[in-house]
Amino acid sequence: MDLIFSTFDGDSQEEKDIRDELIELLESVDAYKEKSKGTKRVKPVDPKVKSFEYVTDPLERWRVFSAIDKEGSKKILPHNMEVRDGHRVFFFPNYGEVLIEKMYEKRYGETDWAYASATYIMKIETFFRFADEIIIKGAINRTFLGELYRSDDAFRQIHGPKWAEHVLEHFGIIMGVENEKHTEEEIKKLYELAERVKMSRKIRE
Repeated sequence: MDLIFSTFDGDSQEEKDIRDELIELLESVDAYKEKSKGTKRVKPVDPKVKSFEYVTDPLERWRVFSAIDKEGSKKILPHNMEVRDGHRVFFFPNYGEVLIEKMYEKRYGETDWAYASATYIMKIETFFRFADEIIIKGAINRTFLGELYRSDDAFRQIHGPKWAEHVLEHFGIIMGVENEKHTEEEIKKLYELAERVKMSRKIRE
């Protein structure tokens, strides 16, 4: 995914088509699902209220993550660990944290931009302590990520119009505020990238 995004990172339709075709060729596994623990109550849906699913361009999100920590964005998992279900695990050594983001998912048999699954961020030590429960057979166990969040072992950011800005704020990257890890110009660029994520937000068809 890193190779595809860094090589074909243009905004032209041609490069977009190339990215889509290459991403489609990536081997993928089904999302990990916990075994049912009983019947769950389903909240009734008001037929008068139409719900929408919003998505954002994975490339734009990847650009933000890559700029947060240039030393860590390309780091891969150890040889005995892999993720092949559309998630991407980002290592940020300068911050001592790991970010897990769902970039793509299978929909109607085809690879599509992932629906707004929450972003999880945790200490690198926490990630490796629970790695075998976070990654199961090449898929991210989001149920377990939720448990880490509820036990205060992980930070969770729900997707929304200001999602990218909130992620930057988590790392202490705030417009107009000095940051020892980023220059003023780099912070400005990061917020420009965050705006690009917002502009890519659309209702999924």
